[in-house]
Amino acid sequence: MLSLAKGTADRIAETSIIVENMPVKRALIDTGAAVTIINKDLVDSLNLTVETANCRHSVVAANNELIPIKGYVDITIKLAVTPIRLYALYVPEISFPLIVGTNVLRTLGTQVVCEGRVLWPPSATYNVRMS
Repeated sequence: MLSLAKGTADRIAETSIIVENMPVKRALIDTGAAVTIINKDLVDSLNLTVETANCRHSVVAANNELIPIKGYVDITIKLAVTPIRLYALYVPEISFPLIVGTNVLRTLGTQVVCEGRVLWPPSATYNVRMS
């Protein structure tokens, strides 16, 4: 299991990640995001190719704002020592260069640990009763 973002609560979400063999100093580990998202600044700085998508889908930001998806980017990212190739959604307007979602975290078997507590993946905290 890969443990990621060990630290205090004020530093847990931001981390450094390698994208296409280049360090990205500001990436967000978002355990509430199902997908990985890349913005225009990072795409431009790494000279990546965007496959445009003529779709009407959007992502919902933390403030409930709908932000349109403009396409996708085929990238390889590395968390710690483990590389993974994936399609990141291209959402030019997001504030973080890269938002790493649970699609990557689950694939890598990642744990998010803060102040000695495992915050992700969540442990079941409810009982299901079938009758």
